[in-house]
Amino acid sequence: MNESIKRKIAAYLLRLLSLKEYSTKDVRAKLTTKFKGDGELIEEVISEFKDANYLSDERYAKMIIRHYVNNLYGPKRIYIECLKREIAKESLNNYLLEEEVNWQENAYELVQRRFSKELMVDKEQRRKVLAFLVRRGFLLDDAIGALKRFRQGTEE
Repeated sequence: MNESIKRKIAAYLLRLLSLKEYSTKDVRAKLTTKFKGDGELIEEVISEFKDANYLSDERYAKMIIRHYVNNLYGPKRIYIECLKREIAKESLNNYLLEEEVNWQENAYELVQRRFSKELMVDKEQRRKVLAFLVRRGFLLDDAIGALKRFRQGTEE
C-alpha cells in the first residue's frame, strides 16, 4: 500500500516538475495538500528527487533571478522577490554576482521602452520616472544615471 502511494506521489511530482521549476518549499506544500497524512512518504520522495537532481533549489533560484533580470527589474526588487520565495540570502548574493548585470543599462533600457522623449522636459515627469525606476528596484544612482543618459539622447 505504501509503495503504491509513494509511486503516485513520485508520478505527481514528476508531472509538476515537467511543467516548470519549483522550490522544495513549494513542492512540499503542493504534495502535502494533495496527499494529506503521507508526510513521511512525501519527504522520502522529495529526498529521492533531490538526490537525482530533478529538484534543485539552486536551479530554481537562478531561474527566478534570470526571470526578473530579463524583465528589467532592479537588484532590490529581485532581492525582495527571492526572500519572499525563501531563497537563502547567501546563495542569492552569489547568483546575483554570477549574472553580471549592468543595472544602469537595464534601467536605461526600461526608460527607453516606457517613456517618450517629449515628456522628459518637465521636471515633474522626470521625478515620476525616477520614482518608477526606484519602485522597480533600481538603486537611486543607477536610476539617475539612466535618466541623465536618456535626457542626453533627447537633446541631440
